[in-house]
Amino acid sequence: MVSSVNITTEKNIAASIKGYYKYELLSSRMLYLHQIIVARKFGSRLSIQVLPTFIHCNVVENLSDKNDIIALPVSGIFKITNSLALIGEHGVRLMGYTRNKSQYIDSLSLGFDIETSGHVFQLFFTNSYRINEVQAIPYTPSE
Repeated sequence: MVSSVNITTEKNIAASIKGYYKYELLSSRMLYLHQIIVARKFGSRLSIQVLPTFIHCNVVENLSDKNDIIALPVSGIFKITNSLALIGEHGVRLMGYTRNKSQYIDSLSLGFDIETSGHVFQLFFTNSYRINEVQAIPYTPSE
């Protein structure tokens, strides 16, 4: 199980709630993540994990968004050779957290693990422009 508390530092959102700017208070910037990690290795080349996820945002970006998000990311790694592996993750959202369903989509990432003598390089391609789960899962834009 993984739990984390995150603080967003975005300052470009100027929506006002009760006379305060949306992210003026520290408590408004807090986001919480809880995941249960279920993983299995299938032979020497394939590993898959399923991560039931609950995310809570104290203040959301849009008035139509919900504060709680439930998702089921699935990720895996397939070793092509001893020094090269294919990595993928799909963050499936199980509940709608916004009324505008076309605004956000599920996050999807594909990448490579390249091992050299003493170093591991990773190259990822993703539709998310945020890297942290608490923002990549709920806020991957559709455009």
